[in-house]
Amino acid sequence: MGRTRTEHLGTSGLIPKIEIVDAVAGYRYTLDPERQTAVRTAVRVQLKHAAEVSIPSHPAARANTEWLGTQTIDGMITYGERNTTTFAPGTMGGNDRPMAVVDERWMSPQLGIAMIHKGSNPRSPNSTSTLKNLKFGEPDASLFRVPEGYRIVDDPAPAAR
Repeated sequence: MGRTRTEHLGTSGLIPKIEIVDAVAGYRYTLDPERQTAVRTAVRVQLKHAAEVSIPSHPAARANTEWLGTQTIDGMITYGERNTTTFAPGTMGGNDRPMAVVDERWMSPQLGIAMIHKGSNPRSPNSTSTLKNLKFGEPDASLFRVPEGYRIVDDPAPAAR
């Protein structure tokens, strides 16, 4: 039905943030388990077919795509690509030499999503996101609702999304 739930784990293993996007109702909820609150923000989700989406390129960037082959991740066959975008000196806020930003994705053609996404950028910490413990079938509807006992707080100034 277009609903998503994302749990962002902290370094200590605790869950500092849970986000539920309910495109059907038109709201995003950011849950705070410690305070038992849910910040509600109105959202309007517009889905586009992949053929309609274009990614603008940076005029001073040179991109290179490398095929990484296939591998099985959590029972899913995936294919990997590594995109390296190199920015010329002086184009990214004063970089004095070429700066490479690397984006590696291991995509599941069956699911249409990245099973692993690695990002490397000299201006920010490296990041890795991994999709684990996949379960196929209809998820429990309660995962996409604000839990009982949580206080809902409307976001006073929702950003345009």
